[in-house]
Amino acid sequence: YEERRLVWLRAEGLPWKRITHRLGIGRTSAWRRWATALLKISVRLNAADEQKRSNNKMLNRRAGYVLERM
Repeated sequence: YEERRLVWLRAEGLPWKRITHRLGIGRTSAWRRWATALLKISVRLNAADEQKRSNNKMLNRRAGYVLERM
């Protein structure tokens, strides 16, 4: 839930300072969580896209592994 909120706050253009006050975390932690959330989104979208193109089980396993580690 917090990741979604953080990504949306940045997408709306809210400055980091206001985001950190709202979420009660430091700027570095907020940026790190935001970057991790974007990476998760990217991995999921790429895995879904690759699955549509071909049934590449190796790529799907790798994407699942990345998501489990986050």
